[in-house]
Amino acid sequence: MVFPTVLRPGESRDVVIFFNAMPDGQFQFYPRGVRWCCGGEITLETSALRITAARLLDVPDGRELVAVGEVSNASSVDIAGLQVAAHPAGFPDLRVQTDGGCSGVVTHNDRAPIMLELLLGRQPSDGEIVVEGIQGYQSMDLYPVPVGSVATSKAGEDWRGLQRLRVSATVTNGTSEWLWVVGTCFNLRDKTGRLVGTSSLWEDFYLSPGESRRVSAEVYALDSFATSEVKAYAKPSLPPPEPVPIPAP
Repeated sequence: MVFPTVLRPGESRDVVIFFNAMPDGQFQFYPRGVRWCCGGEITLETSALRITAARLLDVPDGRELVAVGEVSNASSVDIAGLQVAAHPAGFPDLRVQTDGGCSGVVTHNDRAPIMLELLLGRQPSDGEIVVEGIQGYQSMDLYPVPVGSVATSKAGEDWRGLQRLRVSATVTNGTSEWLWVVGTCFNLRDKTGRLVGTSSLWEDFYLSPGESRRVSAEVYALDSFATSEVKAYAKPSLPPPEPVPIPAP
């Protein structure tokens, strides 16, 4: 499937097609699409992603390129389901498609953190990353949830030698309505504000009026960090449905 899935008027895009085996003969390829005005899909320019930190790591099958960066949402709308497709320069067959933002969401005129993990195998690489596309869909009524009591503790190293940090915080519903928390992310920054690590909580949950909840996640630090931050976004909601008991057989 082509990604991004939207072509703007007059836009063209190269498409790489891979085969496990190439039989003899000639082939013709025909793209198929539909005219679609004013759908919910949002595409951003590939230049909207700025890589802020990267590490080349030795792994059992060769090397892995791990990078973090931020996508600038210069559109006039909030975005959910944010995804980035990218590959190491010179190796389009090593493409990855990764979720970005705070659990996929980012508000307008804000920056969405993202982490890319590209397996290089034995291929050489200078660490340069080519962004193929950035896409999401329009979201409505995203509300930044107040966050407090951010704490960071060391959690050792992972098997690749990356430092692991446990970042936690308290999110609070200060409104008179129920909130459905749809995006929570945990970021590490150096003393200049540069993003050096990020992780998202891929679990949505509800907060009743006045309720607080402690959230946490492990974050890999690609460089020295000075501060940590937690962001959370929610939508106004009705109370969650009551659980339906299912009798055991």
